Amino acid sequence: MPHAISRGGNLAALVFGHPLTAPPTPGRANKILWVSRIPVGPGEELRIRARRHVGAKPVGQAFVLTVAGGPRPSIVNMPGPGCWRLRLQWSGHLDTLDIHYRYVAWQRRSSGPRRAARVDRSVN
Repeated sequence: MPHAISRGGNLAALVFGHPLTAPPTPGRANKILWVSRIPVGPGEELRIRARRHVGAKPVGQAFVLTVAGGPRPSIVNMPGPGCWRLRLQWSGHLDTLDIHYRYVAWQRRSSGPRRAARVDRSVN
């Protein structure tokens, strides 16, 4: 199963929506199961601050997502493709994780039945 482990080793991202895509692919979800090695208190939340990186350099604006109930299954969509550094906060803990989203363009075919044609270009 595709996955990523946080730098401190206390949170895992099990990727059920592999590959993760930006924009999200029609008919499927960018689903991640977050698993904490550290006990999570009741009513906690997982706060994700995401920022795209090119190499070691951050680019663009950061944005924040919140997963109610702490680390658990969630849909995590990024505004664009590339490598995203996630700053993760939960149950009084802080860690980081890098995760990649591919660019996938969806186009209608010009002839025949109307259905989506997939054009997949990975972005490093």
